[in-house]
Parts: sequence; structure tokens; C-alpha cells
Amino acid sequence: MDPEATWNELVEAIISRNRLDAISAARALIEWLNRGGFPPKVSLKDLSSDWQSYLCRRACESVVQATEELWKEKHDIKTRPLEL
Repeated sequence: MDPEATWNELVEAIISRNRLDAISAARALIEWLNRGGFPPKVSLKDLSSDWQSYLCRRACESVVQATEELWKEKHDIKTRPLEL
């Protein structure tokens, strides 16, 4: 996997509002990072690999969460709060 190319695909998918491609790229990057893969360069600033990984993971998680919320709204799916 090329995390740089996948990050660029994610950014392009977000810009073009292609939710399927965005969530696919986001999930691929999360899996890559979970397996110990190196992060893409997500900032023009010279940040450490740990920061690049953190920023990439948070961005990807936000894409997944936002896409899932939109899907639930579109399909009128209500979620109940967890009972403790």
C-alpha cells in the first residue's frame, strides 16, 4: 500500500464529495496504521511521524464517523443511547 497515494485519494474524494471513495480510503489508512504502517505526510510542516500518524488517524476516523452519520440520517435509522 502507498499511504501517500491513499491520503491523496481521500482528499480528492472529500473535495469531490464522493463518500464511498472517501470512506474506503479512510478505512484503508486506518487499517494500514493499525498494522504498524508508516503514515502519509498530512501536513506541509515538518512534523514527527507520531504527529503525522495521529493527524491521519483522526482525519480518517472523522470521515468514517461523518459518513456513517449521513447514511443513518438518509435511511432514517435511530440509535438508542447505551444503557449502563
